[in-house]
Amino acid sequence: MAKRIGLLFGMERSFPGALAEEVNRIGAGKVVCEPVSIGASIQDKRPPYDVILDRISHEVPFYRTFLKQCAFQGVQVVNNPFWFS
Repeated sequence: MAKRIGLLFGMERSFPGALAEEVNRIGAGKVVCEPVSIGASIQDKRPPYDVILDRISHEVPFYRTFLKQCAFQGVQVVNNPFWFS
């Protein structure tokens, strides 16, 4: 099973797509990088990501809460969501 990296980002256009493309190229199917999909927040179900790269939660408090929940469920979050606490 491939490791999944989620990118959480805002309005930026070039960097997230280029990063995902490069990770997917180098990962060769063993590592998959994609935008984070946030729907209904289900607290007892682990998100499908092994790692989340956060580029927006410093601007959107809801995303910090979401990332804290992910961290508690074992997802590695890059850009510590607890920094603001």
